[in-house]
Amino acid sequence: MMARGGATKPAAVARAGARRPAARPRPPAWPLALAAIAVLAWAWRLLYLARLSRTPLGDSLGPDGQIYWDWSGYLIQHGPLGRNPFFMGPLYAYVLALLRTAFHLPIRGVLEVQSVWADLARQTNAFRESVAHIDRGAKVLVAYADPEAGEEARDLWLSHAACLAILERSALVTTAFTVVGKQILHVRDDYRGRVDTEDGTPPTVKQLLKPTEAWDDDDDAEPGYWSRWGADFDYLYILFTRPDFENPDPVRLAPVYAGDRFMLYRVGEAQIAGGSQTSN
Repeated sequence: MMARGGATKPAAVARAGARRPAARPRPPAWPLALAAIAVLAWAWRLLYLARLSRTPLGDSLGPDGQIYWDWSGYLIQHGPLGRNPFFMGPLYAYVLALLRTAFHLPIRGVLEVQSVWADLARQTNAFRESVAHIDRGAKVLVAYADPEAGEEARDLWLSHAACLAILERSALVTTAFTVVGKQILHVRDDYRGRVDTEDGTPPTVKQLLKPTEAWDDDDDAEPGYWSRWGADFDYLYILFTRPDFENPDPVRLAPVYAGDRFMLYRVGEAQIAGGSQTSN
C-alpha cells in the first residue's frame, strides 16, 4: 500500500489489530522430578557396586552364577549350538555371551547392567514372585479392578502376566490365547468352558460379585466362563488395583500376594486338579 509522499507502508504495520501468537503452556515439572529420582537411585546402586568391587566379594560368583558364567564362555568359544540338554534356563547364558562379546564386559560390568535391568523389571519380578505361590495344576481366573485399564501400552505386560503360571506352574489361565482356528494353543474340551475363547476382555470385580442366580433370571445376559468362579477356579488375579483396594469377597477369597497394581487370592471353594498340593 502506497502512503502519501511515496513511502511504502508494510502490510503488517497496517494491520494494527493483528493478534500475537498465544504463549505455549509450560510442561509439568513432575516427569523431570521422577526422572531425577530414578537417575539418583541408579547412581546410588552403581556406587554400591563400586564399593563392593573393592572387597573380596566383588568378582565372586555363587554356584548358579558360576555355572552361567562358564556356560556363556563355552558359547563364546564353541558357538551358539550346544551338544548337551538344558538343565537350566538357557536364555541368561546367551545374554551373558552377547554382553561379553559385544561389550567385553567383566563380571563387574555385567552386575552394573543387571542393576539397570532390575530397576526396569521390578514389577515383573514381583509378579513372578506371586506366581511361585500358585499350586501346580491350578486353575487361575484373571479379572480387572478397573474396567477401563489394559488398553495403554504401559499396561500390556500386566494384562498377560498371569500367563507365566502356564509355564512355571502348569496352570490353566483364562487370559491365554486359545481361540480355535486363530491360535495354536488349545484347551482340552473338559476345560474349554472355563477360559476366554473369544479374545475378550477379562471380567470386572463387579461382574464377579453378581450372584449366579442373577444370570439365570436375566434373559438378556449370558453367563460368562467365569460366572461360577467360586467353584471352577483355584486362584484369582485382580489386576490394575489401587493401594486402597480391599478384598471384594472375604468369605471366598483369601489374600496370597499383594503387588503394586495387582492382587492374588486363593479361592476357598475350589479344589486343585489331582488333589491339594503344596507350592514349592
